[in-house]
Amino acid sequence: MTIRTFEEKDKTFILKLAARFGEFEHVGWRDPREMSEAQLRLSVESIDTNKDHLFVAEKDDGRLLGYLEVDVHTDFFTQKKQGYIAAIAVSRDGEGTGVGKRLIKKAESWARAEGYGELVLGAFAANERAIAFYKRLGFQMDTVTMVKELRGREQD
Repeated sequence: MTIRTFEEKDKTFILKLAARFGEFEHVGWRDPREMSEAQLRLSVESIDTNKDHLFVAEKDDGRLLGYLEVDVHTDFFTQKKQGYIAAIAVSRDGEGTGVGKRLIKKAESWARAEGYGELVLGAFAANERAIAFYKRLGFQMDTVTMVKELRGREQD
């Protein structure tokens, strides 16, 4: 398997893989259709504006198994620049074969080469499978975003 830079021929694969970002239960107030549309829009934007930071996992036979998007993040508290995993997805064919781990390793080597001392990513709390995967690879929880849906009129 090779992790290589994005090529235009990979666009359809990445857009199709965007659907994987919604394959878990979101909190109740998030509309699944809106989330799917947002993930697709974000994937299109990534291809249009950040293709230099897209990487694809390709099997020796040419099958695509996953992709990674990296970027720069600024820590809110320290203002320190960090490597950031904006997106990572593995196809069903690639699950359990080490593709995700190889993509994370690519993100780590990219971040080191750019001079960053940390690599960060975001994950939905309900995506327990992804969170467990990231923890196995040494990621730790930092901040947690809490959300309360406000409906109707204010009550005392």
